[in-house]
Amino acid sequence: MPSLVGSEMCIRDRIKTWFLLPEAMKRPTVIGLWGTTGVGKTSLVNRYVELLGLGSIFMEEDIGKYSSTESDRSIFQINSKLSGEQCIFLVDEIHTTRTISENASEIDRPSLRDLWTLLDSGRLNRSRGVMEDGRLSVVERLNVVKISQRDNPDEDLKFSNFYSLYDHNYYVSSLGLELEYEEAEEKYKNNILELYELLIEKYNDILMGKMVFDYSKSLIFITGNLDEIFQFSQVSDPDSFSADELNSICQAITVSDIKQALSRRFRAEQIARMGNSHVFFPSLSEKSFRALIKVELEKYSKYVDEKFKFSMTFDESIIDLLYTIGVVPSQGCRSILSTLSAVISSRIPEWILSLKLKENHQKVLVSFDHKTEEILLRLKGNTLSKNDVPELEVIKDGVITDKNERYIISIHEAGHAVAGIVSYGMLPQRVLLGTSIPGVKGLVQFPEFKIFNKLMGESLIRYALAGRVAERMVFGDEHFTSGASSDLFRATQTASSMITELGMQELSVVTAIDPGNPNGVTSRKEEDDLLKIEMIKDAEEWALTCLKEQKILLMKMSKHLLKNDRLNAEDLKGLVLEHYNGSDKEKKKIISRKEPIFYESYAKKFKNAG
Repeated sequence: MPSLVGSEMCIRDRIKTWFLLPEAMKRPTVIGLWGTTGVGKTSLVNRYVELLGLGSIFMEEDIGKYSSTESDRSIFQINSKLSGEQCIFLVDEIHTTRTISENASEIDRPSLRDLWTLLDSGRLNRSRGVMEDGRLSVVERLNVVKISQRDNPDEDLKFSNFYSLYDHNYYVSSLGLELEYEEAEEKYKNNILELYELLIEKYNDILMGKMVFDYSKSLIFITGNLDEIFQFSQVSDPDSFSADELNSICQAITVSDIKQALSRRFRAEQIARMGNSHVFFPSLSEKSFRALIKVELEKYSKYVDEKFKFSMTFDESIIDLLYTIGVVPSQGCRSILSTLSAVISSRIPEWILSLKLKENHQKVLVSFDHKTEEILLRLKGNTLSKNDVPELEVIKDGVITDKNERYIISIHEAGHAVAGIVSYGMLPQRVLLGTSIPGVKGLVQFPEFKIFNKLMGESLIRYALAGRVAERMVFGDEHFTSGASSDLFRATQTASSMITELGMQELSVVTAIDPGNPNGVTSRKEEDDLLKIEMIKDAEEWALTCLKEQKILLMKMSKHLLKNDRLNAEDLKGLVLEHYNGSDKEKKKIISRKEPIFYESYAKKFKNAG
């Protein structure tokens, strides 16, 4: 059992109750499994079914294919033979069939009606529209047979031409027809009309409410990916986090977060039917990814040994290579498995050909040469094969290699980070030198802030200008770069918005840049421009004073970035504790604070107001 967020024993305890005392169940047991793609949600369910030997009572449905809002078809081709019996459902990819749109309006999905009934009571009266369509289809088939008999009275009708195995399996599942196909053929081959009349009778029973399917003794797993859950974890871009960073964030996700994320996709009464047993699968850590790579490489070694009688060993450098080019933490196992196939599996035939003239049971080593960037196949110290790794070029796209550019970006991003730490009173989540984001060469990431007030706006301007100020302070006025232009734009845009749109000035009015806009005061353009200039000037002076006071921290951060290309939460914590120019009490507050310091004043001011 992997480490799961939520109740770790939830799945086992629920299965145990369902497995041992199904007769005590009055309604289905529902367990929600959530997480990013490729973390093993579906695999875990299938593994449980396999271990318990319950494949015969297991039904799996990917309901993403029923996401159309127009279809009135039931989401399940439920095996009616299991009505009243103990059984297991896997409802996969439920996140694709949202009933609340992104703009919070309701979406009607007729195809999901059976699902909500199944999750609630487990007792289904099959969708009337579906049953009526099915009955009409059988009536039409019956008429085709009658016409064939009328037009060809002397010919024997071939049973399989009018009733296939596919048809039979559908009727067994949807109507509870208790016949094997061979039995049906033997019994009705000379009178297929009688079989169709039996099917029509079954449909009539259901339409008249005489037949109810009872799945109250079922165990139901619902699985899905909830991208919205990262909004509550203040993660705006999961793809840009390392494996351990994203895993750490996932570990902090709670059942409450899961329900909040579900509320963005489903109506309240539907979430209630999903129950309270929710488990979140965290993304894989670096250790887990490396263990997975090692297991898969061992499979390749076993295959080569059994099939071709060579003992193939993969060096640790191969694990490092595969991790570097194949791991996308938010995509789980899928990206690394496809990389293993492209980098290792596709090359095995070539390696075997290189070994075909050698004696069997020889030991061969596969390694990666970092200098030549080639995969090497070696036997007794001799290189038999060399392979380039084109996939490395994708990784290089995000690496800053120019020495001068690295100095500039490291100081620039360290300037943002230090100003943010001082102004917000908290640590950033990470600092990067080089990113995989097109056009972004460095990044400082703080959590998303929920409230925009005047202090927040002023702090954002200071933060935006601090990278530019750091460059000028370290390299001189003649050497700060054009890379700071986007920061200047953001600072000016924030100041402009505060003054002209948000009323964060002496006069609480909206001022209009466009003279033709009636919703604003148009006579204040000169005054507004002067206010913007003053606000930018004050912020720049603040940033310069701040960085001078924290110059040791600035330079230590920059040097760490030059060496490692990133600063994670632990790195930042250590640097602040050792090099921040402030009291120990202030340092402890900075490393423990989860929200910016200017939010804390609301509670104090509210209490002081009496």
